[in-house]
Amino acid sequence: MKSLYIEGKPHAHVSLETGPSLHVVTPGRAHGIYPIYRIGRLFLKGEVEIETPALVTCLKHGISLTFIDGHGDPEGVCVGVRQRCANLQSLLDEFLEFDNWRDYFEIWKSAAVRQSILEVEGEMKVVIQDLRPRQAEDYLFNTLAKRYPGYDHRWAIHSLKGLCYGVVADRISKANINPAALLRRRENFELIGDFAEILSWKLFALVEENVFSLKKKTNLSMENIARWFEDKRESYESFVDVSLMNLENWLHNRMSL
Repeated sequence: MKSLYIEGKPHAHVSLETGPSLHVVTPGRAHGIYPIYRIGRLFLKGEVEIETPALVTCLKHGISLTFIDGHGDPEGVCVGVRQRCANLQSLLDEFLEFDNWRDYFEIWKSAAVRQSILEVEGEMKVVIQDLRPRQAEDYLFNTLAKRYPGYDHRWAIHSLKGLCYGVVADRISKANINPAALLRRRENFELIGDFAEILSWKLFALVEENVFSLKKKTNLSMENIARWFEDKRESYESFVDVSLMNLENWLHNRMSL
């Protein structure tokens, strides 16, 4: 969130608009509309009139107001009873306003995918020479085929990916994030799909951990692999929660640059 400076030259008027947003009117200048979620703190200098609904909304959202006189000296501070919580939804809203948001997000996502590949590498006790996703995926499928021949590992992994979507959607919902709203902001921003892709690397270790227990190759059924997945659901939920936290921390750092 950014600091918003409003200077009354000769005076300014601040009201509340839907969104919610602050509507700033200063004679001789274009009107300003500032979404609340983008404001971290508010500085009012000189003759600035702020309507009560706008003031109360700022305080409810934890936005502090500092009043400065015409000479630049502070006259007072107004702080709400609730501390501002910069959640992931608001950070994503701000982030998606960047023209090159996709380039930056791909940097974060690529690092997250690489970390997932390294983790499954350790779990399966293999050494993946080429960590590019497609090459790493082929290597892991070949490893499963060599260790447990005759099983349709690709079918199992593909079927389990759908369950990843369910876990990710649930955790994103519990984090108070609205993926549909984000998608309306930026076409092709599939937050659930991106996180499901990051989580799906764990499926290779899941299949290897359980496939050896099957007495017959025909027992590689949806019922069985779904049960394997449910046994790991809690750890997968924790993984998604940590990944969301990592994204939030990354966005905090990105926004502060």
